[in-house]
Amino acid sequence: MQTKVKLLTLLCFLSLIACDKEDEAPDTPLTPNFTEVSVTPGTVATVTGNIEEGGILSDLAWASTSNVACWVNGEFYEGSHVFYSVDFPQSTVLKVTLQPNAGDQDINLYGYIQFDGNNLPPVTNVTSCEASPSTVSAPAMGEEEYIEFNQAVNRGFTALIGVAGGRGVTEGDFTLQIEVEN
Repeated sequence: MQTKVKLLTLLCFLSLIACDKEDEAPDTPLTPNFTEVSVTPGTVATVTGNIEEGGILSDLAWASTSNVACWVNGEFYEGSHVFYSVDFPQSTVLKVTLQPNAGDQDINLYGYIQFDGNNLPPVTNVTSCEASPSTVSAPAMGEEEYIEFNQAVNRGFTALIGVAGGRGVTEGDFTLQIEVEN
């Protein structure tokens, strides 16, 4: 009889542990949204933000597919993401510079063109994607990040700019300089 009581007690204990785990909040995937930034050719727009205002993308595999080819090392983008959209006309260059506001923050930059307001990450095909860092090795924490899109075709595009924390980084202030050059 004691064995049955012990077994029953153990089963009750295990079911309580399982119930506690079910009550924990699940990882909620980020439903991306974006802020529109208007930049007149020949000018620079300055945007400040904090990656804490976004969230973590649950899957980053889309960025390394051959139809997107955005980055080599996904760990630079495993933290929180925030997004901005920028229109730029034909025959211009879009330059984006990211400066983390603290010298010890791992905050990185990427973007793609052929954004229509609906094709937020994860995407399956883009015209061009750029990322900083673009190599396997990481830049020093807090260093300036930079991407550029040259518009050589006979139409304008919209770019989606992503600012993301490195692995485990979910908070951090930054400043973006967004320039459209003729």
